[in-house]
Amino acid sequence: MRFLIVNTKRRQLILIADAFEGVMTLPAALITPAVEIEETLVQPAIARLDDGFVFIYDTDRFLSEEKEMELEQLLAGYKS
Repeated sequence: MRFLIVNTKRRQLILIADAFEGVMTLPAALITPAVEIEETLVQPAIARLDDGFVFIYDTDRFLSEEKEMELEQLLAGYKS
């Protein structure tokens, strides 16, 4: 199991994954808004590569408003 530490505007997140393949820089031409592919996709963008797809998430909008409020309440209880 691997951990990726991500800093957002509000907090630091740790994402868990089985594996990582590295960091890549993608040309804007490869990135497509997800709603252009399928309206129900939750990630904001997808990049198509020769060997598959990369799903791109906006970490500042990773949690829904409901989950964000729930997390805030849990953290407030933890800090006391």
